[in-house]
Amino acid sequence: MRGTEKVVLVIEDDFDIRDAMQEVLQDEGYSVFTADNGAAALDVLGRIPTPGLVLLDLMMPEMDGHQFLEILREDPRFRNVPVVVVSAGITVAPSIAGYIKKPFDTEVLVETVGRLYASPDSSRRLGERGSTAGSGTGL
Repeated sequence: MRGTEKVVLVIEDDFDIRDAMQEVLQDEGYSVFTADNGAAALDVLGRIPTPGLVLLDLMMPEMDGHQFLEILREDPRFRNVPVVVVSAGITVAPSIAGYIKKPFDTEVLVETVGRLYASPDSSRRLGERGSTAGSGTGL
């Protein structure tokens, strides 16, 4: 894999939403890896380049998003990776970079990922209050 590759990890239990997010982001030039729950995502993280952003659903079977986020933040390799929660409900989660409310417009997804994708100063951003993106038509 190339060093300039822009890697995104999508963790979502709904196949249709996960597949749509992957397709939209791949069309934007991202290398997208997916998992259908937190436990599967931890396995994927061991096999892929460090992602520049994680899109995380909170309500999932086996290991939910809250449990995944707690484990992710304990690992120094992933401590500063921006996490954007994608959820239909009200979100309270520590150390997230942003939030997208379901259902969402694909333009909101692309804009949010582009704005929050890891950069050299992304660790500074994690200490700030998470940003939000509104919902719209689409996914």
